[in-house]
Amino acid sequence: MTTVGTDQGSVTVAADARGVVRITLERPKARNALSPTLVAALAAALRTAADDESTRVVVLAGAGRAFCAGGDIESLRQIADASFEETEADARQFAALYALVASLPVPVVARVQGPALGGGTALASCADFVVAADSAQFGCTEIRLGVIPAVVAPYLRRRVHPSVARRLLLTGERITAVAAQEIGLVDAVVGDSDLDAEVERVLQLLLAGNGAAQRALRPVLGALLGDDSEGLVDLSVDASARFRTSDASKTALAAFLATLGSREG
Repeated sequence: MTTVGTDQGSVTVAADARGVVRITLERPKARNALSPTLVAALAAALRTAADDESTRVVVLAGAGRAFCAGGDIESLRQIADASFEETEADARQFAALYALVASLPVPVVARVQGPALGGGTALASCADFVVAADSAQFGCTEIRLGVIPAVVAPYLRRRVHPSVARRLLLTGERITAVAAQEIGLVDAVVGDSDLDAEVERVLQLLLAGNGAAQRALRPVLGALLGDDSEGLVDLSVDASARFRTSDASKTALAAFLATLGSREG
């Protein structure tokens, strides 16, 4: 097992003899909130796994009681009064991470427990299989904080019907794992104690396929299935940065951050 990152955000990477690479977000006290450091560490681990020809499947997981509770509150504080260029760079870092997961040359399985909000929902949406525990919750909650979930949208629409995506993106409502399965965001829901067993069942299905064929197919599935997000990333990044630098967003964010004090979530 190896660790990528720092105490401000790291991931552990463990590969087995079958070519299964498990990448785990390691900020349990912050519910694996996506700080810039954690985003960079996760992207680096994903690139390394993709470049290794022995990799067959990547499993994304979160340490502790949460898969990923979304964006990092301290990062929101730091960028609350940032320029358009700084805000655009921040949005592009997240968009690049999601695009990387979505275009990985090997299948991706998301192992989800607890909150999978904002960026957590985005990461799940980029996966080929989402296995969720009963405790899992999903939602594009950014909209309630004065941030638009534009960079999540291209990937959420890959998993759910456009009308459902609109509802989730515009309301920011949280939904249960069972509700997420009903709309197609989740593939399987099991008890928390059965989560690893169900992930293993999915892995066996994937490992039964030909690895070379999967590597050839996976990166082009978006275009083949008519859900390609190419061209939408720039649009989503621009929309996100423009709104984040607006007076309306700054006012809403300031009000939200004032309610938190020094807490991180």
